[in-house]
Amino acid sequence: MSTAMHNTRSLAQLRRRGRERLEKEWLATYPSEREDGLGWYDAAGSWVKHLARMHNLTEECVAGIAATLSPRLPWSRAIKLTELMLDGEDISSLALGRQVRKAQNIRSGLDAEVVVSGMKVTAFYHNLLGEYQWVTIDKWSFDQVSGRDYNAGDNHMLERAGVYDMYAKSFRDVGRDVGLEPAVLQAILWIHTRGKA
Repeated sequence: MSTAMHNTRSLAQLRRRGRERLEKEWLATYPSEREDGLGWYDAAGSWVKHLARMHNLTEECVAGIAATLSPRLPWSRAIKLTELMLDGEDISSLALGRQVRKAQNIRSGLDAEVVVSGMKVTAFYHNLLGEYQWVTIDKWSFDQVSGRDYNAGDNHMLERAGVYDMYAKSFRDVGRDVGLEPAVLQAILWIHTRGKA
């Protein structure tokens, strides 16, 4: 069997098993978690729009800054740092240096589409702009779809060619089955799992 065929079969298996795990997670969610998750990205998008109007910036600029600052931070912290940066505060010691530099580049006028990088951050950027076919796979979503523990060193899986895309397809598959856009499903399942952490 060729390596390409083996990889294709392995990726298809990841998608199938990911789908099975997400289906179980979905069935375990509570009505309150579903309600909260349904509006999560809408609320985040409203916040982006509000800041863009307040600071006379594009929504892409604000979403790019927020998404770029978000890695390894709780969302509430990314919100605070975004707001501080837009208010002219120096946040260089408050987040990852590389992420702060990217956010500063966006704030200085560089195109967010060019500066934003990484599959998770790029997906989150698009989600913040109301594009819900993109799937943000963070630590919690990775644990759900993979059945592995991101913090135990299994996160390298996402760096393998095709893996992120297959896991995103698992979210899209289940989202289609339950009548939800993929990002909305991801938000509901995130709330379900994060609430248990």
